[in-house]
Parts: sequence; structure tokens; C-alpha cells
Amino acid sequence: MLAVSESGYYRSLKPVPRQEHQQSLLVKIKAIIDQHEDNSNYGSKRILLALTQADVKTSYSTVYRIMKQNGLLKKAKRHPNGITREDAAAQKSENLIKRDFSATEPNKKWLSDITEVPLCRWQTLFIRCTGLLQRRDCRNGNRRQYA
Repeated sequence: MLAVSESGYYRSLKPVPRQEHQQSLLVKIKAIIDQHEDNSNYGSKRILLALTQADVKTSYSTVYRIMKQNGLLKKAKRHPNGITREDAAAQKSENLIKRDFSATEPNKKWLSDITEVPLCRWQTLFIRCTGLLQRRDCRNGNRRQYA
């Protein structure tokens, strides 16, 4: 055993400066992004996964901070969740109006439309029905929360 105290041993070790470590991580991150053209869309989580696979030990917050400081973060794509789901097996309904929007009697032809407007955590559905002869509206606004 060496006659050195624990604090003396750790004092003798040359610490790796933070900026050098961050600079080497930045070089590795840019190398991962430049490997393939699809990698330019990588976010911090995927970059961390690639660094981990390359045996580079770091944390998510460090990767996120370095990418943010160097303008490498990508804005996540927003995928809205609509209310309509097409069913390929369903039978298509017949077009009864056939673009003839004239009506001779009341209540013979009615049209409807559903519009979905996302508002924070709430999504508001606006349902509009129109009678073709009178052009009279029956409006209804239904609020449903999708969590």
C-alpha cells in the first residue's frame, strides 16, 4: 500500500475539464448526425441511445443541453389525433345528392359537416346541419375531453 491519504490521491488526479468533455461529446454527436442523412432528424433521446451503443457514458440532460446550445435540437412533429378513422372493410355509402344542391320541398335534403378544433387539452366539435331549401342552420357545439 502507498502511504497516501485518500484526499491526496484524488487531488493528484488530473480532472477532465467540463468544456473538453462537452466538446468531445459535441464532436461525437455531430459524427452520429453526419453518418446518415436520416440521422439529421434525431432528437436528444435517439442521440443518447446511439452514444450508449458506442460505449459513451453520459446522461440525457447533458446530451440535451449540448444539442440545445449548438442548435441541433429538432422540433417534434405534431401528430393530431383526429376523430375519423377510415374502415377499409366498411361499405361506402351511396352519393344520394350527386352534387345537385337544389331542393323543391322543405326537409328533403340536409347537409352536415363536423369540424374538430383542438384547444389545449379540450377538443371542440362543431356540428353544422343545413337544410337546402330554407338554408336554415341547426348548430351544435359539443365539447369532449380527450386525455
